Amino acid sequence: MRPWVARAFSPGMRVFLFCKAFGNAAGNGETATTSAKAAAKRRQNAAHGVSRGSATAKYSAAQRRKVLQQISAGPNHGLRAFCRPAGAWSSTSLDPRLTPWAAFWRRFAAHTRRASILLMASFLPLAACRQDMHDQPRFKPLRESDFYADLRSARPPVEGTVARGQLHEDAYFYGGKIGNNPGDYMPFAVTADVLARGQERYNIYCVPCHSQLGDGNGMIVQRGFRRPPSFHTDRLRKAPLGYFFDVMTNGFGAMPDYASQIAPRDRWCIVAYIRALQLSQAATVADVPTGQKVPSEPRQLRGDPPSGATLPELVAKPDGGQERK
Repeated sequence: MRPWVARAFSPGMRVFLFCKAFGNAAGNGETATTSAKAAAKRRQNAAHGVSRGSATAKYSAAQRRKVLQQISAGPNHGLRAFCRPAGAWSSTSLDPRLTPWAAFWRRFAAHTRRASILLMASFLPLAACRQDMHDQPRFKPLRESDFYADLRSARPPVEGTVARGQLHEDAYFYGGKIGNNPGDYMPFAVTADVLARGQERYNIYCVPCHSQLGDGNGMIVQRGFRRPPSFHTDRLRKAPLGYFFDVMTNGFGAMPDYASQIAPRDRWCIVAYIRALQLSQAATVADVPTGQKVPSEPRQLRGDPPSGATLPELVAKPDGGQERK
């Protein structure tokens, strides 16, 4: 700080410090006077038997309770009764120790306490009776139970219980066997609709392995999967119908079962279509019904029957026509 600034402010600083010291002395004097008055008031109350919050000598216990009851439940209720002047009915007329504001807060607290108790009491029945579905009496899985002799809470089904949709009264329709041997008849009549349904299911589930002709040269076989047997071998041509149904139901070799993917009736429809497919690839003119003409002579194939990925090889025509591949 520059010297001339210090010289200018030094008289003012002295005046400020003097006033501050004088004010502190005056404040200390007032504080001491207030404290002395409070001490004198306490000695006076003690001499008359009055203490803070209760009157030990002036009022008995019954009188104190009556005063508090009159304060809590006066002749009128509401804010107007709370703010009534001291000349009319008020808490100060009953207990001079309480100011109007003290009486107001006492009555307010009493009313609030009663309202809170009533509100809690109204909610208690609801809290006691609540029982949601997610918290209902039950046994947890594999939990021990003292009710049963074997201590198992999970009970086995009653003997002879049949699940919904699993009542397989027709054993041949659902198994394809008569005893332990596969049957060789259809459980329902074969119509054009049955063959159309069988062809649709066959193209969905069987063609990837067996191909559309049933020669076992499907697309996944051409990509390296194990080749299934052809339907046009003598063994499978002579196989009973129930054999195909049993293989689709339970699987065979590398072929998995299709019981979960294909319904029992659709499996029989596929069996009917396989038999028609076998007949189509090995039919002769003698198999044509009497009175029905064949439009043209069947073409002679060379080698194995073609598949969806291989073209057919035809033998030369008898009239000298060229061989076509």
